Amino acid sequence: MNDFVAQSDATEPGSQRALFAGLPHDVPEIQRLVPTLVVHRNMEHIYGFAVDRTRWAESDVRRVELMLRRIAALDDRPLTATRPIGRRLVGHCRQSTVLAVSMLRHVGRPARARCGFSAYFGAFRGDHWVVEYHDGGGWMLMDAELDETLLSACEIGFDPCDVPRDEWLSAAHVWLACRSGDDDERRYGLDPTDTGLQYVRAQLLRDLAALNRVEVGANDRWGLGARDREPAPGDLAFLDKVAEAILGDDDAAQVRLFADRRCALDALPSDPEPALTLTLT
Repeated sequence: MNDFVAQSDATEPGSQRALFAGLPHDVPEIQRLVPTLVVHRNMEHIYGFAVDRTRWAESDVRRVELMLRRIAALDDRPLTATRPIGRRLVGHCRQSTVLAVSMLRHVGRPARARCGFSAYFGAFRGDHWVVEYHDGGGWMLMDAELDETLLSACEIGFDPCDVPRDEWLSAAHVWLACRSGDDDERRYGLDPTDTGLQYVRAQLLRDLAALNRVEVGANDRWGLGARDREPAPGDLAFLDKVAEAILGDDDAAQVRLFADRRCALDALPSDPEPALTLTLT
């Protein structure tokens, strides 16, 4: 069974653990902290910040230890000090989510990354990672990317620490709904140019991996999630079982299915070292 308080390889702060000294223990305070450390690389129009494209490699860093090293290199003040936009890690929802999960686990709160699709950034339901944390009574959704600027710009009225389940849809829910014909697969994807069940199944496997404490990269594809792999009927039935195990929160089944050869993780790309040596302009 998975222990969502223990750090994973991706969320372990490692040599940068000292930076977590003084972290708030309150969930809303952690949620408010993360957007002051990470800025989304595609939201220049909202924040009025021109992202140097040479810094996009920061958004490919998978491990929190390296994220923290980069954050400290950009601004060596405590993490609780609000950074100017240009001194924040350039990332996206995966970076914000994994960093928040690491912080929550550090203060003893069960937390896990989840991969699905948002309904609150516009009509298109795009790929979006969120945090799922346990409040003692059940699992709650948190969007670690939402700050006051983004909430206002997107006219979002809900609490970022209590994202409604109909505003963020798990990849498992979307997979089964599209498979049954109850929803249109063309509404879901990375962006309007990359949609459909081929994308949803990749996101489904990323979510299964995260539920097994393996927080892969935002664009990682493998096994049945590979773009060039056409699933056979038996593979589709297998993916249905994956989705059902996720929706049923069947931890034992999730572990068993993740070990199946069709989900087997080959060696994934490593974190890009250039992201740690870039100079600011």
